[in-house]
Amino acid sequence: MMAPGTHGAPCRDALVKKIGPAAVSCRILVHDCTGNIVKIGRTSFGTPVVVNREVVRSDLVVGIGGIYPNYTAGFGGGSKLALGVLGERSIMHLHYCHKEMGWGSSRDGELRMDLDEIARMIRLNTMISLHVNADRQPIRISCGDHFLYYKEALTFSREAFRAPMPKGADVVISNAYPDDLSLTFVRMKGITPLLHCDPRSSRIVVASCSEGVGHHGLFPFMNLPRFHRERAMAQRISLMKPREVVDRITTRLRRSFRAKFDLNRNSRLASSHESRTEKKPIWLYRTGIHVEPLPSEIPFQIRATSSWSEIVRAVQKEQPEKTRLKVLLYPCAPLQWLDPSINHGEGAST
Repeated sequence: MMAPGTHGAPCRDALVKKIGPAAVSCRILVHDCTGNIVKIGRTSFGTPVVVNREVVRSDLVVGIGGIYPNYTAGFGGGSKLALGVLGERSIMHLHYCHKEMGWGSSRDGELRMDLDEIARMIRLNTMISLHVNADRQPIRISCGDHFLYYKEALTFSREAFRAPMPKGADVVISNAYPDDLSLTFVRMKGITPLLHCDPRSSRIVVASCSEGVGHHGLFPFMNLPRFHRERAMAQRISLMKPREVVDRITTRLRRSFRAKFDLNRNSRLASSHESRTEKKPIWLYRTGIHVEPLPSEIPFQIRATSSWSEIVRAVQKEQPEKTRLKVLLYPCAPLQWLDPSINHGEGAST
């Protein structure tokens, strides 16, 4: 069973590539977070556990996946794999009721503990966890009870794929492969170094985006469905306790009053701050053959082009006073986590 969570079903070609030719003759299912699901209980954190019906019917559940950094749970793998076969209600609760742990975090937060409970409830105790290199070749495989080996595998991830923060570079290049199938994935997993670089740095991400914009049911990057924000707000409120709703409203009103009370001063400070900290646009160098087009206007200052010469000219305009540029390259950004304690050159190329 493919476990895409709210990302939507992959196309047939992508599915075959994912599972490999040896598994094509098997019965292949793709999880749908809105259908063929059943509620089996609730965790101690109050999260309703709504899971794929076929998983519940199975005699043995084995997870197969990787252990790579992400924002929601710090790292994927282990119990987080359970999220891929949950219903939309469960996924919303996990995202809205827990603070995200941050890219590459290894701490034991409530989100991870909640996922541990869910994994045990759906009997996801056995797992095959892989680490791959920039060419998608396996370099380490862990098998068995992931509750026993996950922390050791996580330590390996942090040691093998750590990279320096992109400070002091004139140009930062982030290669989004192998999570560059869509603009949605690139935004979620491929541009982390570009979000932490200096305001004066030129920013470039390399990605194919062969599936175009892509899809995420909970946090769509573009082409938001009608009334999506309103529905998302209503869903968040439905998951809150009455006291939490009152506290949120009170906080917003207090902030609004304070902003209006000192509007002029705040406007001057904001203008000054923005002039000092606003980052340069992100140039998306799109590689390969493009079947799916990208929109002409993309949020978050992303500008797509298939011309490297155009990007070079843009960098020249952004760095007009320099004849020699310090360039920091992250060769496989989705696999790398940023460690502020190391120097340039240990995990990225200059």
